[in-house]
Parts: sequence; C-alpha cells; structure tokens
Amino acid sequence: VAYLTTPGEANDHWVFAWLYSPNSDFRYPIPGVAYFYQPNSFFEANIGIPFLLKWRPWDDVTFEALYLPIRTLSARVTWDTLPGVRTFAAFNWSYEGYFLAERGTYGDRFFSFEKRLTAGASFDLPLNLALEISGGYAFDRIYFQGHSYADRYKDRVSVANGLFGQLQLRLKF
Repeated sequence: VAYLTTPGEANDHWVFAWLYSPNSDFRYPIPGVAYFYQPNSFFEANIGIPFLLKWRPWDDVTFEALYLPIRTLSARVTWDTLPGVRTFAAFNWSYEGYFLAERGTYGDRFFSFEKRLTAGASFDLPLNLALEISGGYAFDRIYFQGHSYADRYKDRVSVANGLFGQLQLRLKF
C-alpha cells in the first residue's frame, strides 16, 4: 500500500492510494482516491477507496467500518461498559490467500473465505496487555485452490456454518 495525502488542514484532505498484493484475490494494482474528513473528535471518515468510518454517537459507544477492495469488509460497535472493559459486536468478511509450495501451476494459490458475526468483551490488563473473549457464528466458509476467486468452484471445500469461540491475549503499543 502506498498513499499520498494532499497538503491541507489536519482534519480535511485528499488521499491518493495504490493498493497491491501479489497474493490477494485480485492480483492487479487498485488505485484509490478518498476524501478524509474529521469535523470533530467524534467523527472521522475516509470517503472513497479505501473506505473508513469512525463515529462516536455517545462518549461510551463507537462505531467503526472498513472496506478494502474487493472482499474485505468489517463493521464493529464497541461499548465502554466499565473502566478498562469494552463489549462489542462485529461483522467481518475476510479472506486469506497462500502460495503453495511445489504447486503444479505457478499461479495457483490456496484461498479461504469466510464471514463472521461476533460478540465479546475486552479487558485491559497490566503491562499494556488486553484479554479478549468472544464468540459468534461463522458462515459462507469456503476453501479452494486456483488463480483467483473465479476458480472458487474448482477443488472447493465448503465448511458448514457453525458457532465458534476464541480467547486472545494482545499486546497494545
């Protein structure tokens, strides 16, 4: 990712971007143009590609959304319930791609796509650590081998929808 912001006010400027990953599901460079706008400390948006939105309608509630071409979407609502404790609900649509060792065809990769609805809580711990406990429902999960998303019907494994739980320890810096 490369980007350039135009000179201007700190809360109001244009962003020009060049998004590229040889391992993404779309293996060509994607140009991005967005307008960044932050009228106050409760709202900021990057309107365009990439799209970002952060809005605090109340002091203890935050809504965040992100879209990156082509199939990356994330939305999350967080509520600061107690000092050092946050609860959240989220939707994520994501993918991962991996080049395969000793692949028969040079361009072949292994892809995984899934969507998730998640709810959970995050707890601040000493030493800049955070413990997150969450669970939810994963759906539309597919795995396949090919050159791009267009190959999703070849060598495909569909995984049934289901519940999941997770525990994460994070270092914040």
